[in-house]
Amino acid sequence: MENNNTKRYWSQGHTPQSHKQSFENRSRENVINRQHQKPEENQNAGGENSPAESFSKERGYKKLFAWQKADELAFQVYKATEMFPREETYGVKSQLRRAALSVPTNLVEGNGRQGRKEFKQYVNIALGSLSEVEYLLDFSLKLGYFSTEQHEALCSVRNSVGGLLWKLHKSIAA
Repeated sequence: MENNNTKRYWSQGHTPQSHKQSFENRSRENVINRQHQKPEENQNAGGENSPAESFSKERGYKKLFAWQKADELAFQVYKATEMFPREETYGVKSQLRRAALSVPTNLVEGNGRQGRKEFKQYVNIALGSLSEVEYLLDFSLKLGYFSTEQHEALCSVRNSVGGLLWKLHKSIAA
């Protein structure tokens, strides 16, 4: 059922199809503008495959090296915590899993935002979650929930994610 406001809105040329067409035109213009930039403007601080270049909405978050490594960390944390004691289901196990999963999900959410400043804030939040993961990995080792080898392997991935996140954070112009 259409009301008068809806009829007036559509009579002025605002339809779902017109909005879709407008969006497609803007997307095409963005691609054309990017193609006509000077090479140094197009590279966004660091050349091909730089973290800032990977920010592009057309490429998506899956192209971010930081996201790929953070996704790997979250997966490895989930696998490694399967053997935690049952009484830790709602304790350290849950906290560690949520912190590890927060890193890639904040990159996904930030990438879906409108501007670089917002994206940079989500990268900052991901860095905070990564610090939480670091502490919880150490705490879990202290409790004897991880072997030294498991702990070292997870910390190695965590350190790799940390380096990539810092590079990404520094490369985003606010």
